Amino acid sequence: MKKLIVSALISISLLGLAGCSHTANATVSVKSQKTKNYDKMVENCITEGLKTSSGAAEHNAIFIDCHENAAKEMDTEIARLSQKISQNLDDYSKKEFNATQQSWRVYREKQCYLESSLIGSPQGGVCVFNMTQARLNELQSLVSQK
Repeated sequence: MKKLIVSALISISLLGLAGCSHTANATVSVKSQKTKNYDKMVENCITEGLKTSSGAAEHNAIFIDCHENAAKEMDTEIARLSQKISQNLDDYSKKEFNATQQSWRVYREKQCYLESSLIGSPQGGVCVFNMTQARLNELQSLVSQK
């Protein structure tokens, strides 16, 4: 039964990658060869969490936490890349880049709140994960093009 639940949760997570408009329209690959395999990280987290859990509410919490924890790790990498990018910008461009980063964070928060409200609470974690992964790939693309 738990294997079926794990499989269903992972399928929902992967569907989120294809189903979110902000991810589908991204100009960079959602799966960068240079990034850590965050999808696998989430899959392992869910599998481990479900070994000791019971009940749908607890399964949802594990699902959300695993996605959000991976997103936090990606946020750390985004901060590192942002510093690297900023070092190569003049003052005006640096200010614009920082404003872009702040706008992206606000957009992610509001978009994921909307998705969570419309689709259900687990989608909020998937949304944060997907949008963070897409932004990480965008920034990695900028760094690699220099």
